Amino acid sequence: MYEEDSEKRIPDFRIDLLEIPGTSYTNTKVRYTFRLDEYENLWEYYFECIARLKSKVDVEFKMGNEGFATDVSPGFDALREALVNMLMHSDHFSPACPRIRIFTNHIEFYNPGGMPKPIEELKGKDISLPRNPIITKLFRVVKLAENAGYGLDNIEFNWKEYNNTQPVFDVDFDSVIIKFELEQKTTVKEKPEVGDSLEIVRSKWEEVRRNFGVIAERTQKSSDENIADLRGVYGIFTEYMKLNFGETSEKLQENFGVNFGENEEKLRRKSSEKLMLMLVLIAIEKDIKATEASLILGVSTRTIETYISKLKDAQLIERHGSDKVGYWTIKKE
Repeated sequence: MYEEDSEKRIPDFRIDLLEIPGTSYTNTKVRYTFRLDEYENLWEYYFECIARLKSKVDVEFKMGNEGFATDVSPGFDALREALVNMLMHSDHFSPACPRIRIFTNHIEFYNPGGMPKPIEELKGKDISLPRNPIITKLFRVVKLAENAGYGLDNIEFNWKEYNNTQPVFDVDFDSVIIKFELEQKTTVKEKPEVGDSLEIVRSKWEEVRRNFGVIAERTQKSSDENIADLRGVYGIFTEYMKLNFGETSEKLQENFGVNFGENEEKLRRKSSEKLMLMLVLIAIEKDIKATEASLILGVSTRTIETYISKLKDAQLIERHGSDKVGYWTIKKE
């Protein structure tokens, strides 16, 4: 009866979960290795989805106060929160259905139905505006959702704690995609050891450049994610600059108050931090365009041109070739 009633009102009621053995739809030899069966109700879908997602993150088991074993994993908490949010906020009358794609290097949640307010406003305030109030109440009764609107903050905080990456939100007027990277990014904890030779530091910096990826692909990611990744290589960049461009560190301190000896948190609080990140981008990709840098750093092209002008006036960078086909390099002296 329940199944017939559901299909009468929502003919395509389901959650489409696929496990794809590749990093994208095109980078795989087969379409998928697992596809979720169809079930009668939302609860069955929830438990089947959570079982597949749980297997993709590290989970530690601890004994609770009542003598029952509990799952402890900020990564699992983030994915569970994303699943619950998807079910509470999906537009179940949309031609599209909620879907989850588990690739080898990331997990994507596709939620038909746009945000009720701009995402920054939802994250900055405890606003709860569920699209499906009855479904939301069911999840709150079993303590899988809370009344205060902190779901997005919990997702970001827990995933950051799990593997030092930020989930990427792709918000459109009729859909929301949340992407979780499964591969841990380079962080300041992986900075070179004191006394590393020039060859070792150069090798590590080349690895950073490779890991950062193709600039054209980077412009498709959120500026928050790109900035987090750039901050994560402060340590390696510091050593690279010291060994290759001795006077540059002193010039940055004199002109902009940026000191490569400072830790990540101090650098983040400086107003000139994005200017320094522009220098990191030039070191990673010398022929980066202003339009590309603006998308990566989340500022206007005019601001990027101002950064470049300031770095040039301080004699930190120099131009080689024409404006159209040339490139920037960091000055040695």
